[in-house]
Amino acid sequence: MKNSILFLLLFCLGFLLSPDVIAQKKATIFQEVTEIPDGKAVVYFYRINRFNTITNFRINDGNKPVSGAQLHVKGYIVYFTEPGKKEFWAQVAETKSQIEINIEAGKSYFVSGRVVPGQWKLGKPLLLEVPKEEALKEIKKCKLLVEE
Repeated sequence: MKNSILFLLLFCLGFLLSPDVIAQKKATIFQEVTEIPDGKAVVYFYRINRFNTITNFRINDGNKPVSGAQLHVKGYIVYFTEPGKKEFWAQVAETKSQIEINIEAGKSYFVSGRVVPGQWKLGKPLLLEVPKEEALKEIKKCKLLVEE
């Protein structure tokens, strides 16, 4: 019994001291990008749902990650990209979610990343494009996730 409690405490401490969690605690509350670089668009990936707060995931644009940070609850990532048809995806264990967006230069896009119940305890990712007006209400309490 004592060993079980000790293991649980160490596990929780390890989670709280993980680089991604530390990065999130240092980050600032949401700030909308005021200037988008010429010929680019900005995509905000954010997560507000509280189902399974332990499961975090990386967002990918085709074959490359959009950031070195994982998407956490109450966190967001800013990603500048070229225009065109883009396929963003995330994976938890064997479950993958993808979304296709036709990106236009100079515009802002918002993608909500969620974890929904799945057959595994980890849950499964879900990526949803959200209209700007709705997203701005949801994302305002999120913190910028940065790489360490």
